[in-house]
Amino acid sequence: MSLSTEEARAVVLSLANVIQSLNEQASGASRQQLFDRLCASAGGGRVEITCRGGGLCAQGDDPIETSIPAVQALQAAFERHAIAALVIDWSTTPEELTVLSRLLSDRAPTTVEPIDTRAHALGCWSIVFRLHATSEPDIAAQVTVAHALGAGTAACASVDAAQRLAAEIVAEARALLLAGDAVQVTRLLRDVARAEETSGTGTSPVRPVWERAFNEIATRECVELVASLLPRSGMPAPDLLAVLKRVGDAAGNVLLGKLFAASRLAERRMLYDTIVHVHAAVGDLIRCLKHAQWHVVRNAALLLGAMQERDAEGPLSALLKHVDPRVRLAAVAALAQVGTPTALASVEMGMADADTTVRRHCFRHLRHRPDFNIGVAAISDAIDLEADSDAQRDLFLTLVNHGSPNAVSKLVRFASPSRFQLFAAPVRIIILEGIARLRPGSVVPLLRAATADQDPLVSKRANELLAA
Repeated sequence: MSLSTEEARAVVLSLANVIQSLNEQASGASRQQLFDRLCASAGGGRVEITCRGGGLCAQGDDPIETSIPAVQALQAAFERHAIAALVIDWSTTPEELTVLSRLLSDRAPTTVEPIDTRAHALGCWSIVFRLHATSEPDIAAQVTVAHALGAGTAACASVDAAQRLAAEIVAEARALLLAGDAVQVTRLLRDVARAEETSGTGTSPVRPVWERAFNEIATRECVELVASLLPRSGMPAPDLLAVLKRVGDAAGNVLLGKLFAASRLAERRMLYDTIVHVHAAVGDLIRCLKHAQWHVVRNAALLLGAMQERDAEGPLSALLKHVDPRVRLAAVAALAQVGTPTALASVEMGMADADTTVRRHCFRHLRHRPDFNIGVAAISDAIDLEADSDAQRDLFLTLVNHGSPNAVSKLVRFASPSRFQLFAAPVRIIILEGIARLRPGSVVPLLRAATADQDPLVSKRANELLAA
């Protein structure tokens, strides 16, 4: 789930403040406070920061005010590292954010490797870079026989003319395939695909000519050759992506094979993003959800989620019973991205998972969604299982904001003498404030008891609420 523009801008400002603090070598305590704020703001959903129009934009919106010194520091980092866009995913860990901050603030890199390569080498899977510079073959700049043939497709108004040119193109493509000329084969495929797109609707007599020509060229061997043009990191060239997307499932199968065989994190990230863009081989991915190796299942689940593939909702929900918590975590993320009411209900069930990380991610995915209201029972059960006071605080705030009579009865139960002292002082205060707001008549005995609380902050707040 993507954050709102306002929430995304808060993430950008938090990251900018961290970069500025590193540039100015601020005190450790100050840096840690800013970093904690960044982790908290970045945990709610996907954020895309782009550098365009002379400034930084969050979620493609208007540029953020450039007069802010911290924003200037972040923008300078984008320009220094040739970053066109930066995507921080919902699953980004504090460790990844630490690496990102250090690399962005690096004014004198000790290596010639681009920032995305260094970030992936240091384990940044959930952070995606799109750089301005690219060393990939420029398919569009090739002027050869393939270029001349492809350029002629636009002039074919009749079926006969199209058939004659299509036969020439197919013959040339086969010769280029034998020669192993990946760039030229890709160029021909791109031009044929464009001719197919511009020939009109499905009722056009010319369109089937180009469809058949494309399919004749795009054999498995041809797709493998085209896929050899994929970069080792970053995103493939637009023309290459367009060809792979037109190929469809055959391209998806090749890309999946490459993904499962890739050893470098940067290459896996590139293949993952390419598969999502191509949005093919969905059936194969669903079958992979029953694979014996957990990492294959996890990758397939995350891909289906990134595609927002509704046909996979049932198999993904079944993964919430998988023995490996890493798989269950991926299933939760995927279901949250699918985003249907039933998928979100499955995520809510995950708030009772035996694994702490899975439970917390279920809550993170649901707590800010305007299209889903977490049930009181699910929140209460999660509180019973949660030991971290910060996580308890967020759960109780959600319970208070729920505002239903059931929520009040749960709050009163947590305020009972046997439960109340088990929570940290800030959490106890939230419980008292919540009951005072939602059911003032029930809170007076609890507040009187809390005035004698062993923590002075709790007793002080109880007296203030009684006075009010």
